Amino acid sequence: MRFLARPRVRLWTVLALWLTAVVALWPAAQRMADRETGTATIELPGGADSTRVRAVLDADGGDHDDSAVLVLARAGGLTGADRDWLAGVRRELGRTPYRAGAIVAAADGTAALLPVAHPDAEHLVPAVRAAAARPPAGATAQVTGPAALDMDADDVEAGTDATLLIGTLLVVVALLLLTYRSPVLWLLPLLAVGTALVVAQALVSWFGAVGGEYSGLTGKILTVLVFGVGTDYALLLVARYREELVRDADRYRAMGRALRRTAGTVAAAAGTVIGGVLCLLLTAVPETRALGPTLALAVAATALVMLTVLPALLVLCGRWIFWPRIPRPGAAAPATPLWDRISGAVAARPVRAAVVSALLLLSLGQGVGALRWGLDPIEQFRTPPESVTGLRTVAAHFPTEHLDPLVMLAEPAVAERARAVLAGQPGVRAVEHTGDRPGWTVFEVRVAALPFSRAAQDTVAQLRRALTASVGAGALLGGPAAETLDSGTAAERDLLRAGTAILAVIAVVLCGLLRRVRLAAALLAAVLLTAVAAAGVTVAAGRYAFGFAGLDARIPLFALVFVLAVGVDYSIFVLSRYREEARTHDPVTAMRRATGATGGVVTSAGVVLAATFLVLAALPLVALTQLGLAVATGILLDTFVVRTVLMPALVILLSRRTGPGAIISGWRSSSTRRTEPARSASA
Repeated sequence: MRFLARPRVRLWTVLALWLTAVVALWPAAQRMADRETGTATIELPGGADSTRVRAVLDADGGDHDDSAVLVLARAGGLTGADRDWLAGVRRELGRTPYRAGAIVAAADGTAALLPVAHPDAEHLVPAVRAAAARPPAGATAQVTGPAALDMDADDVEAGTDATLLIGTLLVVVALLLLTYRSPVLWLLPLLAVGTALVVAQALVSWFGAVGGEYSGLTGKILTVLVFGVGTDYALLLVARYREELVRDADRYRAMGRALRRTAGTVAAAAGTVIGGVLCLLLTAVPETRALGPTLALAVAATALVMLTVLPALLVLCGRWIFWPRIPRPGAAAPATPLWDRISGAVAARPVRAAVVSALLLLSLGQGVGALRWGLDPIEQFRTPPESVTGLRTVAAHFPTEHLDPLVMLAEPAVAERARAVLAGQPGVRAVEHTGDRPGWTVFEVRVAALPFSRAAQDTVAQLRRALTASVGAGALLGGPAAETLDSGTAAERDLLRAGTAILAVIAVVLCGLLRRVRLAAALLAAVLLTAVAAAGVTVAAGRYAFGFAGLDARIPLFALVFVLAVGVDYSIFVLSRYREEARTHDPVTAMRRATGATGGVVTSAGVVLAATFLVLAALPLVALTQLGLAVATGILLDTFVVRTVLMPALVILLSRRTGPGAIISGWRSSSTRRTEPARSASA
């Protein structure tokens, strides 16, 4: 095994091992989507009444009927031919396993609807749409109802994974080309990130194989996160390697020093993200909770791959890979006049810099005041599908009893009392016994409020209070409005619980890095302010630019986790370099040198990460658009405001109050340091 002592052989061995691993892991990675949890309850908060109702109804193979509604409408009133056509559709469906109900005409004579039911929702909606494919000229036929809404949501989401992957890939390639200005160098980070993506997908697939739950949301966020943080780590390593190549003619030694000086920083940054996403384990919704372990595995795999595969590729390719800007030994470091001017201005007036940047973040956060918490299920689409427009047609022409009812489960001993209690409540139009489940009697509760409206959620809360007062825990109330209410309530609790945990994680990381509680608290406040500003911008953009009705209830938590956990990475990058510089310089000079040395690479990293998350905003679902906007905005604010202005200003100000030698434990007192002007350094 003596040949392994040769550096070149060791590097080829590393690449061979990773290539073998990718080939072995590829089948598992391709099965990640197949192992997603398909049950509807993964999107509902665990233990909530509506979740328990859904689980009972879906038990025993889900033998309850799904329903679709065909609505035919004509602005000037339905004609005899319209009614004959609808009756013909009913007869056609009657010759199939699907159960068509009675045709109901609207009181104004402009619409009629036909309810159809069957346990197999997957075939029910296509069958009804096929039967209604050719309505009379001048009339509109739309298929809506719970089964149609679910199917349209699946259809809208279908194909978004491929769109997201292609969009993210194109964005990363374009930004790497702009950053490196090399026709070949960009390929190496991309190969490493691709390796990391395969490994991450395989790990998540195995997580599902051993019983772990996750949904399609995991795959989407995993893709942008691996591309984003992987490219960030690559930018940091390549920038440091370029610096070392100027200092040393031996590229093996240069990479060794670059790795020693970046591995700890990358590990700290990855550890912060892992700690942050693991806080999602404290949430109540299984879909959100699953993001914790799955994304933690993805980030760990990404850090490992980028610290092994990318260095091997860079060294084996040699200096030519940087063409046309090849770093030659002894060459002058590229000048960074922009970052020198910015860091000099901040150092000269740190109070003004801190106040102005903090006020900017505060002003951007004012949009939070216009927040409408939560989205109704019919508001989740950027372009409403047929089921949503059809539901609005039904709501405009028919009483609400023809729309989705609430569902009450009552223990048999108290079922009649529970039915009587609800029947006597204001806003309740009918309570009908529709069947039984083991240990439960099932009732449909039809209310006056539209099923997805705020009024319906208020009605649910009122009816639950009445049931609790009458039968205690003997009855459960579910259905669409109840699920929306429970999801919003759980989201508020999750934001408080998981949000507090992520703040604690960031505080521990900053205290461990800085060893000074006061400075760590100031920087924690800065990144928290960034998250608030990002939420404010997202709310304002959604309301005035996109016309969104509200903010998805999960977005504030997601924005907090990703903006804080991922955004603080840039502070770690800069502060790690500051720590090196502070060994030989006073705090002001050290911060200027650190900002100048990392300005270009950290800015590029922030832009890349923001752009990858922004790809989510191109998808057709409102929640993903809002997530992309929120995280991208937060990362950009952290990159250009916090890391560039606010953080350096805070470090300088607190170094003056604390004492020049006490900002980071173990650094020598500034009285023994030589103050010198900030040098230019490579980005």
